[in-house]
Amino acid sequence: MRSFLFVCCTILAVGLLGIAGFLISRPTTTTEPPFQIDALERDLGKVPCTLHEVVIQVTNPADRPRTILGATEGCRGNVCYSASRSEATCAVAPGQTVPYKYELDVRQPGPFEIHLVMFLEDNGIREVPLVIRGIGVAPEGNH
Repeated sequence: MRSFLFVCCTILAVGLLGIAGFLISRPTTTTEPPFQIDALERDLGKVPCTLHEVVIQVTNPADRPRTILGATEGCRGNVCYSASRSEATCAVAPGQTVPYKYELDVRQPGPFEIHLVMFLEDNGIREVPLVIRGIGVAPEGNH
């Protein structure tokens, strides 16, 4: 009986040493700091009914290049929105801040609030929700 217990304890000890060795020797995965966005919500106030450019400042604090993969687009109520065609996908160097341009077409007077998502490649693909709101007003002289 003692020899059986001795064998079981020996097997258990060797197994625990093996697990400990694996945990110590495996490479550590470090996650770098994520992209930083200057403002997740924007209130544009009163804006004329026309095409506008909204600039979102995106900073890469990591030690390696990363990519802005794009953002959602569409129409909601009196506003249509999309990333500027020149900005759809954008590489960002380490430590760099880039202006990511978004086009906003306010088509009719009235309040608007759009919820869009930026897709960022940092520590995997991350979805960052953004909100842009304002009030569309008729251009001067068009009553």
